[in-house]
Amino acid sequence: MPRANSKPQGLYLRLYTFSETDYKDIRYIWNGNDPESGQPLEVIEGIPENSGPIPDLEELPEEFAPGISAEA
Repeated sequence: MPRANSKPQGLYLRLYTFSETDYKDIRYIWNGNDPESGQPLEVIEGIPENSGPIPDLEELPEEFAPGISAEA
């Protein structure tokens, strides 16, 4: 089976937030240029174009670190 290669489309340069309101500060981390290609990194708010619907899954209880979340 051939491996998919995201480099021709530049997909490895893009970081999707999958939200219009969350993860705003990721721009402070995902910035500058790719060290290998020198191309600029890009944060895109929302989901990738042509992606399928995102399922609304029910919440799962914390298993590995109960009580560690900020909501607790």
